[in-house]
Amino acid sequence: MKVIRLFAIALFFIFGAFNGTASGQPSANIEMKFDRIGVQQGLSQSSVLSIFQDSFGFLWIGTRDGLNKYDGYAFETYRHRANDITSLGGNTITEIQEDSKSNIWVITENGLSFFDRTSDGFLNYELPKDQFEFTLFNALLIDKKDQIWVGGRYGLFLFDPEKESFHRAGNSAFQLLGMVSSLASDEIGNIYVGASRTTLHKVDSNFKLSKVELETPKDFESRIESILVSQDSLWLGTYGDGLLLFSLEGKLLNQYNSQSNLDKRISNDNIRALLKDSDGAIWIGTFDGLNILYPNQQLIQVLPRVSDPKSLSHSSIRSLLKDRKGSIWIGTYQGGISLYDSNLQRFNHQYYKPGVSGSLSYDVVGSFATLNSGELLIGTERGGLNFYDGLTDLHQSYKPSGTIKSILVDQVQNIWLGVFREGLQLFNKETGNFKSYPSSFQSEFQFLKNAIINHMLLDADKGIWIGTDSGGGLFYFDLTDRLFKNSLGMEELQRFLRNYPVKFISVLDNSKILLSTKGKGLVIFDHKNGIFENIERIEIEGVNIQMDEINHAYLDHEGKVWLASNGEGIIKYDPNSQKFSRYHTGNGLSSDVVFGTVEDDFNNLWFICFNGISKLGKDHLETQFKNYNYSSGFPLTEMNEGAFLKIQTGEFLIGGINGYVRFNPITLKDNQFVPPITFTNLFVSNRKVSPEDETKILSTNIYQTKKITLTYFQSIFSIDFAALNFIRPENNQYKYQLIGFDQDWVNAGERRSVTYTSLPDGVYTFQVIGSNNDGVWNDIPASLEIVILPPPWKTWWAILIYALLILSGFWLIRRNAVKSIEMKNNLLFEQIEKEKWKEVHDLKLKYFIDVSHEFRTPLTLILSPLEEILSRGTGDSWLKSRLKIMFFNAKRLLHLIDQILEIREIETGHHQVNDKPIVLKAVLTEIIDSFKGLADKQKIRISDNVHELSERPIILDQDKIEKIIFNLLSNAFKFTPEGGEIELIVRENNGSFDIIIQDNGRGISEEALPKIFDRFFKEGKDQYGAGIGLSLTYSLVKVIGGDIKVRSKQGEGTAFTIEIPRKIYDQKELIQENVIPFVKPIPLEYQHTTLAGSLEERQKQKLTLLIVEDSVELRRFLKDQFKSEYDVITAKNGRSGFNKALKSDPAVIISDVMMPEMDGFELCNQIKNNESLNHIPVILLTAKNAQHHRIEGLEYGADDYISKPFNVQELKIKVKNLINNRVLIQKKFRGITETSDPHIQANSQDEQLMQKLSQLIDQNIGQPNLTVDFLGDKVGLSRVHLFRKVKALTGLTPSDLIKESRMKRAMKMLASGKYRVADVAFEVGFQDVAYFGKVFKKHFGHSPTNIKKDD
Repeated sequence: MKVIRLFAIALFFIFGAFNGTASGQPSANIEMKFDRIGVQQGLSQSSVLSIFQDSFGFLWIGTRDGLNKYDGYAFETYRHRANDITSLGGNTITEIQEDSKSNIWVITENGLSFFDRTSDGFLNYELPKDQFEFTLFNALLIDKKDQIWVGGRYGLFLFDPEKESFHRAGNSAFQLLGMVSSLASDEIGNIYVGASRTTLHKVDSNFKLSKVELETPKDFESRIESILVSQDSLWLGTYGDGLLLFSLEGKLLNQYNSQSNLDKRISNDNIRALLKDSDGAIWIGTFDGLNILYPNQQLIQVLPRVSDPKSLSHSSIRSLLKDRKGSIWIGTYQGGISLYDSNLQRFNHQYYKPGVSGSLSYDVVGSFATLNSGELLIGTERGGLNFYDGLTDLHQSYKPSGTIKSILVDQVQNIWLGVFREGLQLFNKETGNFKSYPSSFQSEFQFLKNAIINHMLLDADKGIWIGTDSGGGLFYFDLTDRLFKNSLGMEELQRFLRNYPVKFISVLDNSKILLSTKGKGLVIFDHKNGIFENIERIEIEGVNIQMDEINHAYLDHEGKVWLASNGEGIIKYDPNSQKFSRYHTGNGLSSDVVFGTVEDDFNNLWFICFNGISKLGKDHLETQFKNYNYSSGFPLTEMNEGAFLKIQTGEFLIGGINGYVRFNPITLKDNQFVPPITFTNLFVSNRKVSPEDETKILSTNIYQTKKITLTYFQSIFSIDFAALNFIRPENNQYKYQLIGFDQDWVNAGERRSVTYTSLPDGVYTFQVIGSNNDGVWNDIPASLEIVILPPPWKTWWAILIYALLILSGFWLIRRNAVKSIEMKNNLLFEQIEKEKWKEVHDLKLKYFIDVSHEFRTPLTLILSPLEEILSRGTGDSWLKSRLKIMFFNAKRLLHLIDQILEIREIETGHHQVNDKPIVLKAVLTEIIDSFKGLADKQKIRISDNVHELSERPIILDQDKIEKIIFNLLSNAFKFTPEGGEIELIVRENNGSFDIIIQDNGRGISEEALPKIFDRFFKEGKDQYGAGIGLSLTYSLVKVIGGDIKVRSKQGEGTAFTIEIPRKIYDQKELIQENVIPFVKPIPLEYQHTTLAGSLEERQKQKLTLLIVEDSVELRRFLKDQFKSEYDVITAKNGRSGFNKALKSDPAVIISDVMMPEMDGFELCNQIKNNESLNHIPVILLTAKNAQHHRIEGLEYGADDYISKPFNVQELKIKVKNLINNRVLIQKKFRGITETSDPHIQANSQDEQLMQKLSQLIDQNIGQPNLTVDFLGDKVGLSRVHLFRKVKALTGLTPSDLIKESRMKRAMKMLASGKYRVADVAFEVGFQDVAYFGKVFKKHFGHSPTNIKKDD
């Protein structure tokens, strides 16, 4: 065995250096661990070709798909965008540099690009296309003089940013260098240029180029891919010949390649990147693997390990960077970035590696022990017992049949194991055998062969105290006899513990041990005297704490006991004073579930918690907790009970569910890097603000901005910030303060964003400080001044307005006070006047009512004879029209008197309610039917849903409901125009009826709506009526116990809603008591009767003649000649004549030609082109009697052309003929006669108009809303113009024309014998058959029922 061990040690010294780090460089027994950053974290692409850290602390990462800026949390990616000249020049980023002004320069596949931080955009530069076929750059360097050197296919260039051009600095030799592949500079400013065929040149400060003669044993054909200038030597990384070390003079000092001896052998000869770290080690990135050459000439190779996420992410290395902290960033070809840092190597993590010989056999570790030889014993859950040799860094496993829960090594180095449910076992390493105890002859202890042994403690008497999960909890095993024995008091203790587990056993003094139990708290057992006590409940600062579950008890160097509880944190117990104190998560402890305590050599206490470890300083101050967990870099995700041990070297072993960790707590160093604090984003109203965007808030990037100004409406904003520490950045901590708003620093924890809403106007300063992952703070805050402008209402001019308003207010208060006194006096006076007025009013009303009663007798004597005359039908239309008007107004006067008397009865309380059973459906139907004739006459569509009502009788006053509905329907017809609609809707509720009467008429204004139920109120001066109908309606509704509401909108219509009580008549049969059909109190059909003149009167009516002449004498002469036969109007020029023609609609126009403002030709032209005037004949009078003048006049549309001087008699005859001609045209259009007289000529436009009207009437003849307005809308003429036009062309009004067409259609249908009278009525647009019969009889002289087919 000794020979094997010595051989292993020898192998270590020869090969062992190929793994791990210590004191600045990897050592043999520690594997290098990396953090991986890739596409999953937001990197744009996994091939990292270049890495650079700028002066602000941001990392810039070049990939094959864009340029990335990284702040430790998120990536901001810049890419090339087609047709965007401000985007990046290309997407493959091979080099990144920064000049002294913090400008970023990059090399892409398309040339050189400059990042403008102000605009967050790029400027792109290429070689002149007239001189170079394409731009291909490989290398970029910015020297100490801020000169920009670029190397590529066409040699070496300098770039002038001011002139934006490439040049050779006057040295033509720069173009003879061939393909430049690398650039570097030394301390004194010399530029080293690497090219193909391993050629190296140097450019001094005067741009003088010289070749460095390299002494090589052979000619190398490979290019120099990377140059590292280190003091007095040059490191050249070649692409094919490995690494070459030269003196500055070119003497070869050393060579490293894949074929060299072991101490100089690198993983691959294709070298892509070189780097010198803070300890002087040279990092060599190759096509296949990373190599590190330490100052002591130790050379190691680092390669990816399969299934190990902490190993190098990929073997192909493309770029290397040492950041400000000293961390090494390794850019790989397809594995993203691997980040190496000494802080990531603090914990030696051992775990199961599939397929790797010598790794831990299983990841779940439950116990530890050590041998005197220094070997570690590791008990695993399913991987058995592992022996770890630190010299070989290998694990060797031996597997019992179960899980190892505890391990103990006795004084003679025997290894005792507590195996899950298999009791106590002795392991023999030489044979690999396991022996189980107790022996078979100890029958009373045979149950322990299946026990779960949680912990074993070696005592001074060569025995083992054993804590189990059940069966009594504590047992003693004598090592001398190898027998289980019961000591004094143990049986009583076992009865007390029963099946409560003993998790750990500790020594308190020579006679006492501490038992940590799950269920019985802490048990103190005096095994010398056989007595025990337990502590389950304690009181700390007046608070009772249940501590029945204790995982571990530890006695520190001062004799204090630290109890690790299962949910109550750490309990500190002083056995001497019997006092307790407590530490928990509120004090900074990692978790309140604590598995154990370990004390380091400096008396710091380390608590093994469920989710990490917590360090408490030796002073035991609550603020001294330092936590290590998985998120902060501690490798274990979860710890295990009992899996912790301090070994002889002072190192800690801690086991968990993913292996175990070994570290020295004394040498454990925190990250001491003080990170720069910067702002990363600004959001205003949840929108990200960019430099020079539409908000104009930022003129450059937020991290360069010192002050921003926001308007009052931009006072909701968010600021993102970051501490640029890249080691576990998720654990960076922050504090911020908005000076002027926050009273103190706000602890933000790991949150790196803050939002402020609705800040008052003013000047603020936002400051933020941050720490790294280990709590090292940068106390110099990042600062941003924020100005919130005042709102418009707080500006100086607004304040001036306020002052004026206040002064005005004082004045108004004083003025109102004076007016208030005056108003009180006026009110008192008005009250007296009102009382007097009421007395006079009552007297007047009494007199008026008395007179009204007297009016009824004479009105009866007037109405009765009139009704008798009208019923006989004698007299012509002239007489009938006048009789109808007399009858309507006499009836109206009688109705008005009845309403006044009824209102008076209601007011005096003499009005009686005559409730009786009625069928509401029948009553409403009769009322609606009585209005259908009026609806047809006024072209109004009336509809209802009364047919949906039930026939069930209700108790109601029929007279009053009839008056209510009649008044509301009459009101609706009064204010609804032709073509309108009126609707009556009845809704039956549980206890009431809602009757809604609505129309689409003119509506009621908002001002008049509250007054419509007031007596004698009328809206507008043009309204006829007494203004008492709605007032009476309101009173009647209230009398029958109902309610009435109104809603209206001008131009859209009005709706009245009546709510009346619903009292059901519960008898089966309704007794009809002389039910009188409803008769309208006023014959509304006569309401709009016009006065018809007699035939003689109509014949005596004069036609209008318009004379347009600028000569006063001639105008007067012509007026005298025609005034006996015509109604003559005159005008002095064409403009005046045209306006008078529009107003008067003359039968004929006589006009002079030569006139001021508008001549006769223009007047004639305008009249003939006007839709409403073009039917009027025009005669032109002129002194221009030439033939072409006559033709010109006729071309303008004149009906005749008479030259001056003219014969007056001839003029009169021409006027008369034109008028007669219009009469014949009217007959033609009316279809009364047909003539072939060539003198009858009609305007083609008139014919088109009449044809269109005829078509419209034929197509819509069955519609009730076929009105004049409808025809006017369709033909594009106003109501007035259409009236004039149709009247002039047909002699009929448009309304009469519609009626005549309907009657002709009705006659034709009846004469065919195929239709009933009712069907014909509805077909021609009548809703009431009775009314249709009256109109038909009036038109044709006999009833429609008398028409026979042979007629």
